Amino acid sequence: MWISKQPRDGTDEIDPLDTGMKLMGRVVVLVAISSWWESDEAGFRDVGLVPAFIREMVSFVTTDSALGDPCVNHTVLDQPWRSTDCSNTECSDGAWMHDENLAVGWYRFNSSGGWKIPETVVPVNHCSGKRPGWLAGRHPSVREGEVTRTVCFTKDKNICEKHQEIRVKNCTGYFVYQLWPSPNTSTVYCTGRSPFASHTGSPPPV
Repeated sequence: MWISKQPRDGTDEIDPLDTGMKLMGRVVVLVAISSWWESDEAGFRDVGLVPAFIREMVSFVTTDSALGDPCVNHTVLDQPWRSTDCSNTECSDGAWMHDENLAVGWYRFNSSGGWKIPETVVPVNHCSGKRPGWLAGRHPSVREGEVTRTVCFTKDKNICEKHQEIRVKNCTGYFVYQLWPSPNTSTVYCTGRSPFASHTGSPPPV
């Protein structure tokens, strides 16, 4: 919360104009960062890396309480082709899928293909992509809040040939993910329902 002054009674008083100006400044910073990222002037996307200062800035801007809770403000992806049950292109009408052009933002997976990024290695040519992405680490508890995790993309025998840091939050019954564009046109974020994943069926109780 942005506090502009302290009234005599000791309670916090928010100055709407001050808050609005600060919020506008953060939005401007986010837009500038997104434009720079899309231009790929530094070549970071090709290797699946995001400069630390950009990652922290975008995380700060997009998770600020003034911009809303990601458990409420997110985009739902209803895309069954992301399932680890999908091998090659059988679920995507013969087309290889990828997330290279995915916009930076908070997402919730919610489809018949799964609702959670798998926590175990996914073999190549699954999730309708050549290099499927899986979570190298466990999902957070509700108490842990937002955490940083790494998504690995499998290529042949290299289970983490490319990787991408993301943010994850447990929303009591489902998860939301702050995702970045995947490293290239061969990489895709998976959802798990198959034996490859450590979770199957309906979400577990929190």
